[in-house]
Amino acid sequence: MSENQGDGSGSRQGKPADLTQTESQGLPEGQDTLPAGRGKAPGLIDALLVFAAFMLLWLIISLVVSFLSPYLSKVTLTYLGGFLIQGSIALTLTGLILGRGFGLSVLGYRRVPFGSLLLSAFAAYASVLVADIIYGLFIVLKGLKPPVQNVYDYLFTRQDPLSVALTLLLAVIIAPVLEETFFRGVIYNSLRSKLAPWLSALISAAVFSGIHMQLWGFVPRFFLGIALALLYEKYRSLYPGMALHALNNTIAVLIGLTVKLPS
Repeated sequence: MSENQGDGSGSRQGKPADLTQTESQGLPEGQDTLPAGRGKAPGLIDALLVFAAFMLLWLIISLVVSFLSPYLSKVTLTYLGGFLIQGSIALTLTGLILGRGFGLSVLGYRRVPFGSLLLSAFAAYASVLVADIIYGLFIVLKGLKPPVQNVYDYLFTRQDPLSVALTLLLAVIIAPVLEETFFRGVIYNSLRSKLAPWLSALISAAVFSGIHMQLWGFVPRFFLGIALALLYEKYRSLYPGMALHALNNTIAVLIGLTVKLPS
C-alpha cells in the first residue's frame, strides 16, 4: 500500500501533519495518496467503539420491532427495521466524526475519475458474479436447499410506486453511502492501520456479511465485501465501493421485482 503514497514515506500510518498538508494542497484527480483529512485515520479503538455503539442500537431496534410485530405487517416491519438500522449507522458515524474530529476525506471521501469509478465498479461486479455462480453451483451439486424466501423478499411483495420508491431509496442510495462509510471508511480503514490488505479485507468482509444476519447469504456478501475492500484499498476512496454497492443492490432489486415469489 505504501507505493501509492507518492511521498515515499512507506507507511500506511502517515503522520497527521503530512495528511493535513496534503489536504491543504488539494487532491489532483487520479492522484494515489492516502486519504487526506484532519488528523490520522481511525484506529482499532475507534472501530471497536463505533461497532459497539451500533450493536447496542441494533439491539434496541430489534426490541422495538419485536414489540411492534403483532401490530404491523411483515412488509412494514421490514421497511421500519431497514430504515432504523441505517439511521443507527448514521448516528454512530456522526458521533465518531464529531467526537473524534475526523474529516470526511480521512474516511475516504475523495475524488476518483468518473470513468475509472464506473469501470472499476462493473469489473468488480463481474468478478463477484462469477464467484456467486460458482457458489451457487456448489450449493446445487451438494443438494442443499436455501430457504425460498428471506426477510428482504418481503420488500418485493408490494410493487406499488411508493413501495418500489422506498425500496430503491433504502437499498440503492442510503445503504451504499452509509454502509461503505461504516464498513470500509471506518472498519477496514482501522484494520488496515495494523494489518495487511488481504487480512483486513477478509475480516471487514466477514463483519460486513455477518451483520446482515443471513446464513445462506453470508458467502455471496462475503465475496462482495472483499471486492469493496479491495476497491477502497486501490483508490483510497469510498466512491468506487459505493458505485459497486449501488450496482449490486440495483440488480438485486430488479430481480426481486421481476421474479414471482411464492406467497
